[in-house]
Amino acid sequence: YYFFNGAILVYATGLLLRGALAAAMLSLGAVLFIHLVTRRAPKDQVGKLEGLAYPVVMTLFFFATSVTIPLIRPEVKFDQVLQAIDRSLFFDIQAWVAAVSRPWLSDILTFCYLLYGPLMYSSIIYYAYFKKELGLSYFGGLFCIFGFGFLGYLAVPAEGPHFAKLTEVMPLIASGPFHTFADPLIKEGCTRSDVFPSLHIAISIFTLSFMFAHSRRLFWFWLRPVAGLSVATVYLFYHYQIDLLAGLT
Repeated sequence: YYFFNGAILVYATGLLLRGALAAAMLSLGAVLFIHLVTRRAPKDQVGKLEGLAYPVVMTLFFFATSVTIPLIRPEVKFDQVLQAIDRSLFFDIQAWVAAVSRPWLSDILTFCYLLYGPLMYSSIIYYAYFKKELGLSYFGGLFCIFGFGFLGYLAVPAEGPHFAKLTEVMPLIASGPFHTFADPLIKEGCTRSDVFPSLHIAISIFTLSFMFAHSRRLFWFWLRPVAGLSVATVYLFYHYQIDLLAGLT
């Protein structure tokens, strides 16, 4: 929790230095809101309230980064750097997608990619209400990762290969009906700075690992969707390969 709050304070400091007082006050207000909600709660309810208050603040703060990051770091994008790292360290993802892309595969991987939200929010509810004894451990890890992710977004803002258009990526994907429908919606939900590290990977792998330790039934249920989600991040050109490695760390 401290790491997540610390990340918000870093944003607030950057906004203050840029003269964006209102945005900085809203960021500080988010930290104060969580503190007040949990401080006044009965001790046995603190974990549940943190499990509900933090996701609300996290979701709002994530979408706010579409405004706050450009205010703090205007005109700064690292897409060319990330692509150069990909080319020097990893395989040619464009050639691979061109070789394997099929409409049905694009539809399946798009569906898996969209399961990130259901996986995370259903796990939050599950550990807040049904496995309360594990809630503090899960939420502590979850929001430490979000703190790391938000700092990464600020340190290395990038749009991702789909947006940056450093190469022509769309003709390589054989689009099925579901991908054709969902792809514009996914892009609308991006903040254009939310690439490095990949929180899709970081949160999904952390949650899956937590399930492996505490609930094998849930682990086996989510294993294949998370595997599909992991492939989808690069197959659909929403992330660079180095983003996935950073998310795994």
